[in-house]
Amino acid sequence: MIDMNEKAASVFPGGLEGARSNRVHLRDVIGDPDFDVENMSPIHMTRIYQIDSDARVFNPKVHKHLMFYELQLLPLRSADGKLQLIFGSGRDVSEVVRSYSKLREEGDKLQHATDEMKKYIDNIDFVLQNGGVRMVSYMPSTHTLTIFSRIGQEQHQLTQSRALMLIADESKLTALRTLNNMDNLTRGTLKAVVKTNLRDKSRRRLQLYLSFIPTLNQLGQVTGYFGMCRDISEIKSTEELLAKETGRAQEVEAVKDAFLHNMSYEIRTPLNSVVGFAELFAMEHAAEDEGLFISEIKQNSERLLKLINDILFLSRLDAHMIEMKQHPVDFAEFFEPRCQAIWYNCKRENVDFVLENPYQRLVVDIDEQNLGIVFEQIIANAAEHTTQGQIRVYYDYTGEELAVTFQDTGCGISEERMQHLFERFGSMTGKGTGLGLPICYEIVKQMGGRIRVKSELGKGTIVWVTIPCKCTEIVRK
Repeated sequence: MIDMNEKAASVFPGGLEGARSNRVHLRDVIGDPDFDVENMSPIHMTRIYQIDSDARVFNPKVHKHLMFYELQLLPLRSADGKLQLIFGSGRDVSEVVRSYSKLREEGDKLQHATDEMKKYIDNIDFVLQNGGVRMVSYMPSTHTLTIFSRIGQEQHQLTQSRALMLIADESKLTALRTLNNMDNLTRGTLKAVVKTNLRDKSRRRLQLYLSFIPTLNQLGQVTGYFGMCRDISEIKSTEELLAKETGRAQEVEAVKDAFLHNMSYEIRTPLNSVVGFAELFAMEHAAEDEGLFISEIKQNSERLLKLINDILFLSRLDAHMIEMKQHPVDFAEFFEPRCQAIWYNCKRENVDFVLENPYQRLVVDIDEQNLGIVFEQIIANAAEHTTQGQIRVYYDYTGEELAVTFQDTGCGISEERMQHLFERFGSMTGKGTGLGLPICYEIVKQMGGRIRVKSELGKGTIVWVTIPCKCTEIVRK
């Protein structure tokens, strides 16, 4: 080492003299023990050294700190090519390298954060596209509601009046209250559930859940609102269906309880009469009383048998075990004999039975057996509640339906009882079992028809039965 400036000398302990005394070889500086100094070419390189701030000795095996050093070596030769000396220059580029490394590290972190943000945005966009969710914003200054289908992609912009037009009447008050709160720059989260006039693919009304939070400026003042709009139509539909099914289950439970209570009473009453009068035969009694005993036993046995038959038949109807067999029947020929046979078993004094048959021949596809049961139940019910006047039965064919009308001048039915007319035991008035009309209702329903009742208390009742059927022959009188 011939010469060294002050900056370079500071690297070595003892400066230039220290470098000379330590005999630092050029190979140590370059880091190549086989380096050919005599035949070297100009060198421009960067070396990494481990140095100790106190020892100032290049020793990669001992010292901990790193120094990045840019080194240039230029050999100077004589005219005949012999190496005279080596001129070297260098600079410490550690800070530059560290800055560059840090810049790359920060760049990698930024890229990673960007990738994560992109994934996050893609996930949000996926939810917005497929999850029935939309981002919404509201600006009180312009009174406009903006709906976004994707982040930064506007789907709709609605004025207040336009937004309210889309809201169903039952939710307008809720929507107005929410808009007013935002117009008044209310702080805090605002939430609302509204039903709209819009319908989805299944023709179901859309119900939306809205949630807004205020956005603030640097002064902490509310400048607008940002939130989410979620389609909860399916959830609400499920809730309504669950509530309906719960109510129906409760009604069924109540009907079942009433059914069991009344059935127990209706069965026990005639059964007790049968048992009681039968026991009287075993006791001392006058011979002339036996006719009364037999009559009561027979009457109550028939009542008990009818009740059991009705219950069993209604149970089979509920289980759809009764097959409706439609085939061509001349209803004009069926009508009068069937009605007269029913009236013969339940006729009343002071009551006229009137039949009106407007057809000479009417061939329709019906199930005359089960329709006859409907006739029997309705006529018997009318006879039971009519003490004077008349019971009138007539029919007509409307082109698509057979319509039969049963009209009586009986006691009629109150409005309160009309609401429970087709419930099991719901039509009871102290007479009968109250199963007649429910049986008729089930039969007509399973035939695809309808049964309707109009009544006025004290003035009588009209029952209409309509059965859809095909007519193949018709001759009017």
